[in-house]
Amino acid sequence: MTRITITSEVEMHEGPSLGRRPLLKGAVAALATTGTTGSAQADAEPSAPYLVGRGDGPVGVINWFATHATSLSPDNTLISGDNKGYAAYRWEQEGSGVDHRSGEPGFVAAFAQSNSADMSPNLALKPGTGPTDDEFANTRIIGRRQYEAAAELARQPGRRMRGGVDFRTSHVDMSAVTVLPEFTGDGRTHSTCEAVLGAAFAAGAEDGPGPSIFEEGAGTTPSSAPSARPCTGLPPSSRTARRPRTSCWPSGRWAGRPRCCPSS
Repeated sequence: MTRITITSEVEMHEGPSLGRRPLLKGAVAALATTGTTGSAQADAEPSAPYLVGRGDGPVGVINWFATHATSLSPDNTLISGDNKGYAAYRWEQEGSGVDHRSGEPGFVAAFAQSNSADMSPNLALKPGTGPTDDEFANTRIIGRRQYEAAAELARQPGRRMRGGVDFRTSHVDMSAVTVLPEFTGDGRTHSTCEAVLGAAFAAGAEDGPGPSIFEEGAGTTPSSAPSARPCTGLPPSSRTARRPRTSCWPSGRWAGRPRCCPSS
């Protein structure tokens, strides 16, 4: 088995993702006219695809790009691969001439999520919107942009490697991770705490907003203050770790909630 790593870089000039917040007015105006923010609000660089092949040619490709598979709104009730599934479909159908519905297509494309964070494909910052008001058209457009950028990378010279694939993984107690002073804001060492769902979680995000009584952002707002009362029994260490975010539900105390999570 041969793995070919494409090491070149390409930047997507048609924005397939947008950092959800904060947004500058100028970035929004640029997005409306050019399809890109013209700023560092979104990671526009896809990761180099890995072409996996045998001696007679490639049998698969994996590509990573920072945008969520949420072009289809929560109103869609059908199972879908969303924009990344469409990108894979385009590569298989158009780039390699195979049909994934056949028993042995001979080639499989996978478009994966890279740095997650708040990278939305909904360029108008509402579910199912941007660059058009048709969520199905948006799914195709955002998927096509990812496919075309990955295909351009694959046409450039790469670096061939041989051998197997290995991995490393560990299990981390996410309720007791030490946070170094340079990351805490007050110059002191802190620790994470048990899991707590906050008002910002209930507020959701542009890809799927929650009830209107909740608002995004740190601190207690008049509309979200009553929702914080169920968490008044949290130990001081947990309340300190959560500040200035409003705490709502101590989910870490619910039965079956894991504290140790795998990290690869």
